[in-house]
Amino acid sequence: MTISQESRPLQVLIVGAGIAGLTAAIALGQQGHQVVIIEKSRFARETGAAIHVPPNCTALLNWLCINPKDFGGTLLEQIHRYDQFGNLKYLKDFSEIRQKWQAEWYLVHRVDLHNYLKQCAIRTATLHMGCKIVNIDVDSPRPSVTLNNGERYEADLLLGADGLHSVVREVIGQTPPPPFPAGKSCFRWILPTEKLRHLPATQEIVRDPGVFIEWAGNDRRLVAYPCSDNTMFNLCGFLPTAEAGDAAEGWQAVGNKNALIAGFSEFSSEVRELVHAADENLKVWELYDMKSLPSWVRGCSALLGDAAHPFQPYMGQGGAMAIEDAVSLAVLLPAGTQVHEIPARLALYEKARRSRVDLVLEYTRINGVDENDTTVRRITAVTYTADQFQGIYRGKQYHPCDFGEVIQRAKAYNCEKMMLTTMNLGGFHRNLELVRQHPETCTLTLGVHPYHAGEIYASTNEPSYLSQIRELGQSLLREENSPLVAFGEIGLDYEYLDRADKETQARAFKDQLDLAVEFQLPLFLHVRESCADFIEIIRPYLPRLPKGGLVHSFTGSVSEMRQLTDELGLNVSVNGVCFRTEEQLEMVKAIPLEKLQLETDAPWCEVLSGDEKIAPFLEKAREMPPVRKHNKFISGQMVKNRNESCFMERVAMVVAGVKGISVQEVADAAWENSVRMFGLGVRQ
Repeated sequence: MTISQESRPLQVLIVGAGIAGLTAAIALGQQGHQVVIIEKSRFARETGAAIHVPPNCTALLNWLCINPKDFGGTLLEQIHRYDQFGNLKYLKDFSEIRQKWQAEWYLVHRVDLHNYLKQCAIRTATLHMGCKIVNIDVDSPRPSVTLNNGERYEADLLLGADGLHSVVREVIGQTPPPPFPAGKSCFRWILPTEKLRHLPATQEIVRDPGVFIEWAGNDRRLVAYPCSDNTMFNLCGFLPTAEAGDAAEGWQAVGNKNALIAGFSEFSSEVRELVHAADENLKVWELYDMKSLPSWVRGCSALLGDAAHPFQPYMGQGGAMAIEDAVSLAVLLPAGTQVHEIPARLALYEKARRSRVDLVLEYTRINGVDENDTTVRRITAVTYTADQFQGIYRGKQYHPCDFGEVIQRAKAYNCEKMMLTTMNLGGFHRNLELVRQHPETCTLTLGVHPYHAGEIYASTNEPSYLSQIRELGQSLLREENSPLVAFGEIGLDYEYLDRADKETQARAFKDQLDLAVEFQLPLFLHVRESCADFIEIIRPYLPRLPKGGLVHSFTGSVSEMRQLTDELGLNVSVNGVCFRTEEQLEMVKAIPLEKLQLETDAPWCEVLSGDEKIAPFLEKAREMPPVRKHNKFISGQMVKNRNESCFMERVAMVVAGVKGISVQEVADAAWENSVRMFGLGVRQ
């Protein structure tokens, strides 16, 4: 990539004059390029909350000769975190640690930052406001934008910095994933610091300058911090969207003060004082997330900021990442860059930025999970084998059946439905007993696990094993609202050939597939170290099994998973055993959401919270009830090393972390897929 210093400046067209677009205009302008900015707003009524300018952001602003002190930046001195009742849980003082930073951490009013960036940008760039785009062309040698008044702008480089609902993204991404609701809405308002000094309950929180304060409840939080040289206080109240009234996607929707007050009515006196003090400037907007885009660039066009990777406001890094994007582009497109070099340099920009952005997004999502967040709802497709929940371990009874307590714990952790899977006829009858006791929650499967394949052919007595399965299945399916929802667990397992050899497993698999065709139930499938043989056996049956099936507890490779999902149309479910290796995590990441289900495979396959590969995804996981060994059982406590469905939320958190999406999106997808296949959420 040889740079010719004699080359003319690049002509750059930026769509969007927010933080990302204006910073890009400044940075590229300082490289000598000619910049035009197109903005749909007229900035007639600028409002906004405050924003963090953390050290990574301050350093880049300083590189652009911008000092946050010049627009009212307030130094962050301390962080205080309280529970909803006002009990201090965490205090961080930055007086010593800031000596290690290369730059300061500021709290600034977003409007002050935006106005300052705009003033800097228009020194070298041309800004057109009130523009409505009707066409974008990114495939011509020179990308262009056409407005509704007929004006057309073309350039060497087109940058989409037009935010969450980017129009440029629609063109660059062709069919990009749409943003989706994150389950929370944010109320925001700003109050004069002086006013808070005179309110009885809030005098203490404004005593010291530069203090960031958070009060956290089960599924909501209130954040407060100063800006504008400590003269104003920014407040953000996060509530479940269902409680927020008419939240909107934009920044300008008027907030419902009564909803805000009701949402924090159980919090401490200072929080109640703060929400009651909200005035007519109260705003509310619904928070959105988005799956990772396949690409940020196309030819001589690229995305940056929220257009490429929208952030939720849980780490104060959204604006910082936008500024990092902008400066990165300017560094990679210095004076002398030739037009033909742009596509390769944009590809390098994406390569350099994507992994960092994905990491910060990951931690932002984790930071956004409240301690006992109930927005992660409706998890299902939990699988069970009954013995340990009957108090039986290795054939010996150690304690009474505690399955009722297991269900209570599951529901406390948002797991609403359970499917009890059958390994052999003995286990089926124990499962059926549990299902009869808990019909509102539990369903079951019928079939023989490959471990027990030899049992099918061990006796010549009549009725045969397969005949008993047929009769049981037919009987249950005649019931109104039958608890039998799937046929399985059937398949192949070559890891434990001491249980049953390959020939016996294959025979049992085929014989049971014949029964499955009779029952016309979805399949509950098992495959381990046997994928090629499994596919060869099941493929000819699938045209006669229109309800498909689920390959559970899958630990195979990405390519094997794609054979199962793409070629055979099967779903795949994961649990703790699927998170043990980097290769397995890559496989989990690659599972299409429309083919994903979740499970615990209890009592086995725990999520190992201490595993450093997945620990970052579980930092906000709820604390589990106390545990005891099974031979020292106490009612109300969990059994040590016995997996339960209250861990389902953790399965969803790991999958979400690996995929870089919200936990709720994972839970909702799994729920919908389970309901579609097994009807688990429909049965009452």
